[in-house]
Amino acid sequence: MFARDFYLLVENTFESCYLTSRFIDQFKHSSSFLGVLVAEDKPAQDILQQRQLFHSEYGGQKDWNDEMEQRWLDLYQPLNEASRKMIQLYGISKFAVTQHPNTIFLGDKVNGSFARSCVKELCKETTPWLVTYLPKILHSWWIEITKSQILNCHSAVLPYARGMHSIENVASQKNIEAFQQAAGITIHYIDAGIDTGSIIRAERVTDPFRFNSIWELKAHLYRVGVEWYTRTVNDILDSASTTPVGIRPSADLCGENYLRKYFTPVKRQQAEEGYLWMKSQVKKNQQKPVAAISANTADPDSIPLNWI
Repeated sequence: MFARDFYLLVENTFESCYLTSRFIDQFKHSSSFLGVLVAEDKPAQDILQQRQLFHSEYGGQKDWNDEMEQRWLDLYQPLNEASRKMIQLYGISKFAVTQHPNTIFLGDKVNGSFARSCVKELCKETTPWLVTYLPKILHSWWIEITKSQILNCHSAVLPYARGMHSIENVASQKNIEAFQQAAGITIHYIDAGIDTGSIIRAERVTDPFRFNSIWELKAHLYRVGVEWYTRTVNDILDSASTTPVGIRPSADLCGENYLRKYFTPVKRQQAEEGYLWMKSQVKKNQQKPVAAISANTADPDSIPLNWI
């Protein structure tokens, strides 16, 4: 029987705190959840304690002030626009990203020699699954050591919008149909390409234009991604006799691979303006989002793309 043990692989960001908190809550009684791998140098003990104290004090709180901002910057990476919206909508996460009792620090170079030696040691006797949540390209040795048992959650529908800031880049193009097609999340295997691995599950937001901004939509995608990621891992743990294969979409369907370095302040503004322009056009024309045609689903916020 295949091993169903897994580690969470994250970095020290707000989104990672949110996912880590969800996994600690969901899998706290499961022996399969072996721990959290964090792509950072091990902080001083007082920093780890301050992180835990921060979430203990503010967990669930939706208000944000300058004092909290400064405390956050002393503990984590800076917040982005979507993270700030996530706080406003859903509150601060319950746990720190480093709060799991078996937190392992891989160093700040996720593809470096120290990280590689750590992962090899973890996979010496068995090969656990890696559930990743970090915006970095993993080198091929990750795939080799883990025997391709690496999952990723992408905040857009693959294969239509790949790479970094993908849904924002699509918004900047002001193509309503393309945006509706790409607005969602995808859980897929990591392979040697960029967002080209076999797709296990894809979910499209039923109405991507009901939000006040592109960042509010992105925050919603993070939340939806966390929930579907949790469900997917739970399904894998429950299905001991089978392993998800996934489906590799046709190369003809693959959209552009967006790179972080090209997401400039100008492109950011174009994304913000493009989203609001598309929203106004949809409202003006009383146009139904493509996704709203779908059949029933268990989640009112998204629909499964079983046809991919």
